[in-house]
Amino acid sequence: MNAPDHLLNSDAVGLARYDILGTPPESAFDDLARRAADALGTSMAAISFFERRKFGAGVDASNDSDAAPPITQEWFKARTGLPFAALAPAHCFYLPVFTATPQLPMVFVIPDALADKHFRDHPLVAGPPYICFYAACGIFSPTGELLGALSVFDTVSREVAARELEALKNLAALAQARLEARLEARRERRAAHVGTSVQPAAGQPVVQLTTEFAQFEQLLENEIASRKAAEAMVRYEKDFSDAAIESLAGDFFMFEKSGRMARWNQQFANNVGHSKTDLLQMRALDFIGEKDRALVADAIRRIFENGEDVALEAEMRRKDGATFPYAFHGRAADIDGQRYCIGFGRDITDQKRAEREVTRAKERLDLALVGSSLAIWDWDLVSNQVFFSANWQALLGVRATDGEGIAYRGDAVEAWNHPDDRAHFHAGLVAAAKGTTDDFQCEFRAPGATEEWVWLQSKGKVTERNATGRALRMTGTTANITK
Repeated sequence: MNAPDHLLNSDAVGLARYDILGTPPESAFDDLARRAADALGTSMAAISFFERRKFGAGVDASNDSDAAPPITQEWFKARTGLPFAALAPAHCFYLPVFTATPQLPMVFVIPDALADKHFRDHPLVAGPPYICFYAACGIFSPTGELLGALSVFDTVSREVAARELEALKNLAALAQARLEARLEARRERRAAHVGTSVQPAAGQPVVQLTTEFAQFEQLLENEIASRKAAEAMVRYEKDFSDAAIESLAGDFFMFEKSGRMARWNQQFANNVGHSKTDLLQMRALDFIGEKDRALVADAIRRIFENGEDVALEAEMRRKDGATFPYAFHGRAADIDGQRYCIGFGRDITDQKRAEREVTRAKERLDLALVGSSLAIWDWDLVSNQVFFSANWQALLGVRATDGEGIAYRGDAVEAWNHPDDRAHFHAGLVAAAKGTTDDFQCEFRAPGATEEWVWLQSKGKVTERNATGRALRMTGTTANITK
């Protein structure tokens, strides 16, 4: 996978003048590889140099004096987390595939090697260490010759931010500068050995190079420290939000306008019975029973288009196809310029079961009351309102009112009593209210349909008191005992 050699023309001396191939590790280059991994947050990084075959070793240069010798291997001077020390030319990642007259890129990125037709069958992609992401910046000589590359590798695909690419370029420039400084230092040592003086290459004093390197390194250190601080804050905020979401009493879910699920808590996953892999491939309406899908789709539309808060009940569907009643509350949330629906919900199966039981119990009670000719009353002693069941009118022989019952003011109820009965009726109420007794029982007369007095018997009990013992509510029944 190496580029055509005419893109890699060498000067007269080439990489050989640096005398670096095959040398042992050096902390200066090891440190740069480590920084590159830190700067881009990858698991592997390396500094490599491209070794060429020497003229005279099976290479005929007589026909083209400008032709560069072919590359024989990519040799790694420094590496962190990388399990190999050299690559054959066909396995190099930085030397891309070109068919026309391309320009060799300074920065080369493979976001997802498995999705790239040039690299998906690469032995280091299809096999160990299963490289999926690659980014590199070339290391060039002062005359523009490609000497090597600063590369980062990872086993997961990812996108690269502009600031990360800039950091990679800066580190590659620093590697190039260190290579030149290393060359100058070797020249000085040789000059000292033979007792002669040597002028710095390209007219740059070594002191000036050293100062620039120090400034450059400090800028890089500041940039890496800033990135790490930002990443630490992002991790903290994510951990905090995850903990908050998981601690919610009900379900939490969040999805995009397309319906694609963005976040959820474990309780939601448990309720619908889907794994994380399933949820990442599903849309919000996939969880809704068929009969309520149109209702929920309209609610979602109103959330995204109008920013409405929506609460509704609908049928939820589990992975096994079973359905259950579910209460939703959804609202719009705009994050980084994109609108999401943030929702909360809960399984209301138990609530619906309880409601059905209450309805059935009420139906049974109504039947019992009709058969027994009893009426139920509920007296709110705080508001002084009395609610009578529908049987009240039947007891008095008057026309029934619409609805399930009727309410009266408490003083009006007392005023119905026959004048001779009002005192002991009131005394019974006061005794119960003061806590003298919890029970209320009284026989009294009230006007009937023909304006004749109807004898009634009421039995009740105080069902609620406050902390001081004051009665707040009393409930009972009334029967017609005229006969």
